[in-house]
Amino acid sequence: MMEHFRKINYAHIKEYILQSSRNGKTLHLSDFNARFWLHNEKVNLDQVKAIYRLMGNIQNVIIPSGDYKGLYFFSEQQNIYYKYEHTAVTV
Repeated sequence: MMEHFRKINYAHIKEYILQSSRNGKTLHLSDFNARFWLHNEKVNLDQVKAIYRLMGNIQNVIIPSGDYKGLYFFSEQQNIYYKYEHTAVTV
């Protein structure tokens, strides 16, 4: 299951996501517009559900465009970030 999630540098992406959030340029899975983004990006919702089952208390954020475009999952407590990948990647 984790082959669809790439672990990324926590400190680097955390700052970028904070800046994007302040500028109103992020989405969350619960946002209405996120559904369209997920569909356009062909995100497999079964894989998304699986990471929640595996990691428990995890948060998400979508950066809909730009250099860091993607769906991210993170845990502040564990200091980890994962980026969802359409195709399987080695973690």
